[in-house]
Amino acid sequence: MGGSAYVWWYNTKGTSGTGDDAWTYSWSVAHDQAYHLCRNNETDEHRGTYVAKATDLQLGDSIYYDFDGDGILDHSVIVVEIKNGQPYVNYHTNDTYHRYWDLGAKTTRFLHVTDFYWIN
Repeated sequence: MGGSAYVWWYNTKGTSGTGDDAWTYSWSVAHDQAYHLCRNNETDEHRGTYVAKATDLQLGDSIYYDFDGDGILDHSVIVVEIKNGQPYVNYHTNDTYHRYWDLGAKTTRFLHVTDFYWIN
């Protein structure tokens, strides 16, 4: 696995399983992903901006949670629906679909994705 929050990549190695896949921390670790998307000054690739509240989010934006209150973002979700001005999210930990965004974390960060990019 790669050791950088500054880059973003995933390599399937061309096999049918995921056991030999490789990826950067920014692909798989919530805290590093948030860093990569909004604070990555080293590569000048800002892809998001933190906003003040959940109602500022749009479809495709991310929410990050610090459940322990230790300053490390533990989990991320994607906004997939806006209902009555409130975001609803999907996440894979327990395959959860269209759940209200508040997961009871001690700290919650709202990230509006400002740029999408694909590298082939």
